[in-house]
Amino acid sequence: MATSYPPDRFDEIPDGLKRVGAHRAPPKRGSAWKRFAWAAIIVIVLVAVGVAGLFIASGRINLGAGSGTGSEPVASASSKPAAEIAINRDLTVTVLNGSETDGIADQVGDTLSASGWKIGTRNNASDRSIQETIVYYAYSDDLGAALALAQEVGDAPTALSPSIAETGAQLMVVLGADFR
Repeated sequence: MATSYPPDRFDEIPDGLKRVGAHRAPPKRGSAWKRFAWAAIIVIVLVAVGVAGLFIASGRINLGAGSGTGSEPVASASSKPAAEIAINRDLTVTVLNGSETDGIADQVGDTLSASGWKIGTRNNASDRSIQETIVYYAYSDDLGAALALAQEVGDAPTALSPSIAETGAQLMVVLGADFR
């Protein structure tokens, strides 16, 4: 028993209309670029929010959230008196021998480890003709630790060098020819 329905307006398709699927017309011109642009904008915003969140979570960006009311000023390490600077001995220290004396990176690493420092890499520097011992620190918040470490290796000067963070260390001691 076959039933035939009477023809209606949906059975007649204009000749100029190119249909895609049962009820879809072809997409408008340029709609693919609009979708791509919106997707790119959304990805950029999400990545920026994620990076900012990581910096805030790791303490690299301080939004002024103090310990209480939020009205206390946030002091940087360099504005604190020397006695109040936080010394974090849990920071990873890389010890490099930049002098011509063999084995001092291991000796200094052992000495620093015995005094509570977390020692990472001990190796020879790429340049073995460095004259002055220096302590580098990756972040300005680590100034206190860098000063304490510099004192332990013979009152060496310190220098801020954000690029050492790429090595996985927060502090780096480069032993020069002046090291005793």
